[in-house]
Amino acid sequence: MRRSLSLAVLAALLCSTTACVPSRDPDLYAKRERVQEAQAHTAGQALHERKTRMERTQRDLMHIQRTLETLRRHRYEDQIARFADFVRPYLRERVHPLLSDREASWHPELVPLDANLLFAEAAVLGELRDGRGVDRVADRIEERFARMDSLIVEYPRGEQHPLADSLARLRREARRF
Repeated sequence: MRRSLSLAVLAALLCSTTACVPSRDPDLYAKRERVQEAQAHTAGQALHERKTRMERTQRDLMHIQRTLETLRRHRYEDQIARFADFVRPYLRERVHPLLSDREASWHPELVPLDANLLFAEAAVLGELRDGRGVDRVADRIEERFARMDSLIVEYPRGEQHPLADSLARLRREARRF
């Protein structure tokens, strides 16, 4: 009896000590945290806020594109260069962070906004005559939405077309620069 009691105590002690040993994989907690964070990005209020930010950024890019078109029509090349000094940091600091979080952008309500935002960025880069930048964005669109050719996007501005047609048009226009 003493032997069975000591075995039971030993087994309980062994179970309690192994349960408290932290995982040897330090990335395990980081992975769990990223998954929880991505799920939180697409829930309730966070989804609404992200959607609102994406819509506002798309409107801003449309205004930037119109401004560049107007400056180009009036042949204000110096002002275009100055405005480009504002636009490039804006793209880097405001647009790219919204587009970098792939997990949060795969919510069904955010997929079209994500695509439209990429096309709006490409349109602005096109107005800046940055053919390489347009090609990079077109490659991202192609990679990100590989199986969504029928997704309706707003490109060119004010028109709606399937993603495949808009992407083909974007590539043709990028070759002009």
